[in-house]
Parts: sequence; structure tokens; C-alpha cells
Amino acid sequence: MATRTVRRLYIYVAAFIGLWMMSFGVSGLLAFLATRLFGGAALGAGVAALRLGSSVALIVVGAPLWAGHWALAQRDARQPEGQFSALRRLYAYAVLLVAALVALFGLQEALTLALDRFSQRLSALELISPLANALVAALVWLAHWRFFSSDRELVERAAPHATLRRWYLALILWISLALTSFGAGVLIHGLLQQFVFSAPGYARQLAGPAAALISGVVLWLPHELWSRRLVRVAGPLQIDELGAILRQVYMALVIASSLVAALTGLTALLAAGLQASLGVTGWANAFAGETRAAAALIVALPILFYHREQLVVTARLSGAEERVGTARRLISYLLAAVSLVALYFGLGGLIGTLLRLWLGAEVVGSAWLTALSWYAATAIVALPVYGLAGWWSERLVRANVEEQRVLSRRIYLYAGLLFGVIAAVTATTGLISTLVVALLGQGGPEVTGDVGWIVGYSVLALAIAVGYGLLLRQAGAARGTLGAGRRIVLVAAAPLRQALEAAVRHELPGATLAAFDEQDTPERRAALASADVLVLSLAALGDATLASFTGPRLLLATPLEGMTLIGARREGSALAREAARTLRSLCSAGPPLAQPPAIDTAAHSPA
Repeated sequence: MATRTVRRLYIYVAAFIGLWMMSFGVSGLLAFLATRLFGGAALGAGVAALRLGSSVALIVVGAPLWAGHWALAQRDARQPEGQFSALRRLYAYAVLLVAALVALFGLQEALTLALDRFSQRLSALELISPLANALVAALVWLAHWRFFSSDRELVERAAPHATLRRWYLALILWISLALTSFGAGVLIHGLLQQFVFSAPGYARQLAGPAAALISGVVLWLPHELWSRRLVRVAGPLQIDELGAILRQVYMALVIASSLVAALTGLTALLAAGLQASLGVTGWANAFAGETRAAAALIVALPILFYHREQLVVTARLSGAEERVGTARRLISYLLAAVSLVALYFGLGGLIGTLLRLWLGAEVVGSAWLTALSWYAATAIVALPVYGLAGWWSERLVRANVEEQRVLSRRIYLYAGLLFGVIAAVTATTGLISTLVVALLGQGGPEVTGDVGWIVGYSVLALAIAVGYGLLLRQAGAARGTLGAGRRIVLVAAAPLRQALEAAVRHELPGATLAAFDEQDTPERRAALASADVLVLSLAALGDATLASFTGPRLLLATPLEGMTLIGARREGSALAREAARTLRSLCSAGPPLAQPPAIDTAAHSPA
């Protein structure tokens, strides 16, 4: 097996190298021939001859290198092991990724030159080389897409093949969306400067952003439509794609990035308005300097709302209501985390500036109005976002105590606590350093104002650390009540019984537990009569006493004597932890507990 894997790795790496040697050679040769056709340099010219020689050499060496190893790869793919090989799909998506990026940047360069040609009279011959690169890369992409898509629904039903597809999609969508956003933002900024504020010279600078916008959309749109189709159209790939973590992570990153951009743009615009209202500058001048902020806001908001909707729709299409809650919870905590950081710097700076003005007004000068405008704008923008996100998350906690144990909430609370602690330590260190300098008489007249500015940040950082510490303490106290009033009987042989008991006590500390061996005893029968839930091993399934239990039952996938258990990948403490988590979900649903299912639930992972 290892030998075949190493051989397969060699074949696909060699084929990849040969393919791109041949592709770059072909694009160089096409560019040379087109240049000659439209009146370019003669063959005897030194640079042209060197380019021709390099292109021919790449083709002569790369073509047989690719063709020979591709033939070996195709022969290997005739066997099921070769066809389903992860290396084969890795080669496919690596080629598609490189081809898409080469075509993207070739198209962008060509469009930039083409748009510049109208204003600067550039030669049309300059378009040939990037167009040739884009054309050859697009043909390589199309050929591999058509070839490998024929068996996609057969091969890519689950990991690792589906993971490779998702990585390709995520990278292409992220890069093309970033290029599109950049181009749109710079284009809007230039148009506002040119036509709203009559700034000269911007018309000649619009070619680059316009080219970035067009080329980014050309790549992003078909991949986004394919990504949507994977989760919306019924097929072999839909179920696995609906539950993909990487898809959710990608959308969460886009939401977070666009949220930061939108908040930054809105803050800059509000700060400009405050500066104009305070008389620092005129209204026209204030907003003329913030056209980039306006462009960021205009571009970021549609991206934010679109991907937020896609995240929720994907969760809803999965048919699992809890995934919809998970998606909305993820968005809420992202909003809260980003706005918390903005609120700290805005509100802390606002308090610090006011204290500095109060304690050392004679050395602050007139610049405090600009700083005050920025800090106030940041706080005004971040406070309602943080308040709404925090209110929604706390409402979930009040509705269901199980929310305290949700991983995303725990990460958010600990991240908030860590941020508060680091900010408090940093601010306190700066405060002590400033005070020591002042005591030594080296601080100058502005030291009093600096102390007030640092105190503002220190107080706010301490408040954040204390607040999130109290929320975590509240979560710990709520955890102690999990399982309260539930009576659970565990029936399994040692040492699984002890591991199971420890895991259940960790997950449901408030529950009443009774753990027994698989042998029937009067004590077990007495405990069973008052139990709410029964957890039993596979060996105890045939026990007539246990069969008479009418409540919910969890069946552990444990091997029987003389038999080998197939299809269960967990055992020992791992099996105990999974059973305890399943039990926690069952008990946290609230009274009354569900009636026993027709078929016992097995606490194990699918093969």
C-alpha cells in the first residue's frame, strides 16, 4: 500500500510539473506568433529570439513529461483504488486552482492594459502576452474540469475527496471575492472623487480597479453558483456538503471580514461628520477625505448580508433545526467579538481623551477635537452592535441552560476574558511605567494627561475582564445543575463502567447515578424501577430485566465475547465520553424525557 502511494505521488507530481511547463511554453509561443502576425519584433531580435527559444524548450521537455506520466496515471485510475485515490483528486484540484489563478491575473492584466489604452494610447501588442496566458490557463482549467467532473459524484461523496473540493472552492471564492471587493471599492472611491468632489486626475486611475472588478466577478460568479448548487440541488454530494465545517468556516470568515470593513467605513464617515459639526473642518472637506470609507461601506454591506443569508439557508436546508441555531449563534458571537474590540478602543479612547483634557488641558492643544471625533464615532457605531449581539446571546442562555455549554459560546467567553486580561495588563503596565517616569521628574508637563489617557483604557479593560469572568462563573454554576432530578442507571462491565460513570458525572453533575455490572442483582432491579434513563452495553441487551425498562435507553457499541465488533471506532474512555454527551443532550431537552425509540440508539461513530 505504501509503495503504491509513493509511486502514485511521484506520477502526479511529475505530471503536474510537465503540464505547467508545456502550458507556459504554449502561451509564450502563442504570444510570439501573435506578436509577429501583428507586426512585432523580427525573429532576429535578441529578446524575441530568447523568448521563442524558452517557449520551444518548455514545450519540447514538458509535453512528453506530462504525456508519459499522465498515461501512467490513467492506467492507474482504471483500478478502483487508483480512481478513488486522494492524490488523484489533489492533482485535479491543484491544477484547477493554479489554472484559475493564472487565468484570473492574466485577464486582469489584459483588461488593465486595454482600459489604459484608451487614455494613454498604449500599443495593442502589449495585450497579447497576458491574453495568451489567460487563454491557455482557461483551456487547461476547462479540460481538467470536464475530465474530472465525470466521476465527481461517484468519488467525492465524503472526505478526504470532498474536503479537497471544499478547499479549492474556499480558496478560489476567497481570492476572487477579495479581488472583486478591492476593485469595486477603489472604483467607487475614484468615481466619488471625480464626479462628486471634482478631484482632478482620478479618471486615468480607474482602469486598474475596473479590471480587478471585472476579472474577479468572472471567476467568482460561476464558482459561487456551483457552490450554491451543491447544497440546493438534490444529488449524491448534497447531504455531505450541507454539513461541511469548512463551508461554514469560509462564510464565517467572509462575514467577519466584511463586518470589520463595514464598521470601519461607518466609523470613518461618522467621525468626519463629527469633525465638521465641531468646526474642525468644512463639511465638503471632511467627507472628501473619506470616500474610501464610503466605498468600503457600500461594498461590505451587500457581501455581509449575502453570506449571512447563505449561512442560514445552508443550515436550514440540512433539515436539522439545531444547525440553523448554530449558524445564527456563530454570526451573533462574531458580531459581539468584533464590536467588543472596536468598543474597547473607541470608548477607552473617549474616556482617556476626556481625562487627558481635564487633567492636562494646557498641553493637549486643538488636536483633541479630531481624536475625540474618532473615538466617539467608534463607540457610537460599536455600542449598538455589541448590545444587540449580547442581548440575543443572553436570551438564548435564559431560554436553555444547555446554551452555556455550547462550544462557540465557551470560545467567545474565554476569548473575551483573554482580551480583557491582556488589555488590562498592557494598560496597567503602561500606567505604572508613566507614573515611575513622573516620580523621577522626567515626564514633562504632558505626563498628567498621559496618566488620564491610560487610566481610561485601564478601567475599561478591567471592566471587560471582570464582566466576562462573571459570565464564565455563571456558566460554571449553571453547569452544576445539568441533569438535576434525573436518575440514570449504567450497566456495563469494568473498566468501561468506571469510565462511563466519570464521564456522565462530568457532563451531568446534578444527575443521580447508579452503576452496575452486567450481572442481575436486587440492587440493580430496585434502581431500575426509579430510573429515567438506562445506559447499557451490548452484552446486557438480552437481559430480561433490562428489557422490561420502558424509558429511554442508550446502547453502547461494545464487543461481545468471542466476536469482533465492526463499524465502531470508539472504545474505552472515548466511547464513555460520547455516550455521556449523548445522554446530556437527551436530559437537557427538558421534561418529560422522550419515549424509547423503536430501535435502541447506539453510542458510536459511523464507519
